[in-house]
Amino acid sequence: MKLSFCIAFICLPCLSFCQNTSPVIQDGKRDSLHSKVLKEKRLFWVHLPSSYNDKSIQPIHYPVLYILDGDTHFRSISAMAEILGSGENASHLIPEMIIVSVLNTDRTRDLTPTHSLKGPGGQDWNFLKSSGGGDNFMKFIKDELIPKIDSSYRTFPYRIFVGHSFGGLMVIDALMTMPQTF
Repeated sequence: MKLSFCIAFICLPCLSFCQNTSPVIQDGKRDSLHSKVLKEKRLFWVHLPSSYNDKSIQPIHYPVLYILDGDTHFRSISAMAEILGSGENASHLIPEMIIVSVLNTDRTRDLTPTHSLKGPGGQDWNFLKSSGGGDNFMKFIKDELIPKIDSSYRTFPYRIFVGHSFGGLMVIDALMTMPQTF
């Protein structure tokens, strides 16, 4: 009895660290595409509203919410959108929407529109060495990711772009330089 308990106690934590390679994640789907613009494979996660596959209603098209830092915010934002858009507890506060979470490969490169090494106070910050790739990242989103989503799902031509911190900087830059995209 003690031996089996010890084996279970040792093996169970090891099993919990196994990587999940399933294309399905809780409330969503993992997907990727190879970006010619960024010259790398880019991962993204997609959440479909609960009515998307409901056969009892006429299929409709949905607005799309694009989230930067998607690996961090996917579950919380998709859960909020599902509750606020599904009518649960009489909460039709927002339209149902498709959520696309863009995962990071080099956050500093992708989410900064200009290159600079200077931090507050004028000191050089090493983590800013790769900064300034925001134009290419936005070209990837506009020319590769959005067409992929639009061709794979029933989308409505209404897009929302969300980010915070460096992601917020990229969203403001997109608002100023390409407002027709979102």
